[in-house]
Amino acid sequence: MNFLEHIEDYIENKLSLKERQLFEEELKDNEALKKATEDFQLDSDLKDILFIDQARKELDQLEINAVGPNNHSFSIGKLLSIAAAILLISIVALFIFSNNNYSNQKLADNNYIVPSSTGTRSANDLELNKVEQLFVDENWSALIDFTEQSQNTSPSIQYFYAHALLNDKKYDKAIKVFKNLTNTTFLFRDKCEYDLAIAYLDNDETNKCIQTLNKIIESDNHLYKEKSKKLLDSLNSSLRIFIL
Repeated sequence: MNFLEHIEDYIENKLSLKERQLFEEELKDNEALKKATEDFQLDSDLKDILFIDQARKELDQLEINAVGPNNHSFSIGKLLSIAAAILLISIVALFIFSNNNYSNQKLADNNYIVPSSTGTRSANDLELNKVEQLFVDENWSALIDFTEQSQNTSPSIQYFYAHALLNDKKYDKAIKVFKNLTNTTFLFRDKCEYDLAIAYLDNDETNKCIQTLNKIIESDNHLYKEKSKKLLDSLNSSLRIFIL
């Protein structure tokens, strides 16, 4: 996989879960890829706003054409109309930028972390292997049906079950399973607590998401403290006032 060629697909969430996981693993240690990804994200963000400058230039040209080099009769009304048009364009640009980058769904997608293998094996090896393979294949419905029919309450299987529910947009069920996992001594308990915050965000339960993130941040040795801080900063961004 040529990671540099897939930066745009990664930013726009077009990669499969397996490809996204491989990309994020490479991103951890590949400084060149990390820098290229950050630069692309910046360019993508700026594109949503930079068209304002072009619009302003066009409006300025309209003003010049209307006034003419020696015409001093340009009315205050026309000036106000141009100012209003610029303001409207600016507001529309902010709405577009904010909804493309700061909506609950976009933040949830951008901060979602694809689960990796639990690395634990017991008497449930065969079932866990099947569940993991169904997850890799992104066969959410089959994974959900298999887990519910088997009634296997192993934390490792429930972990993938919760993520299948989340990806299948069954947010209420996913939240319930993640909450149960955070009350266990499961190896990925910290990850499940962060996943719970993401599930709340996907379900537009912003306040519960923020409460969960604050709980994580207040924990001394939580593995997802920094990621939670980053997400919380985005949720507190002033640009969120423009979310539809």
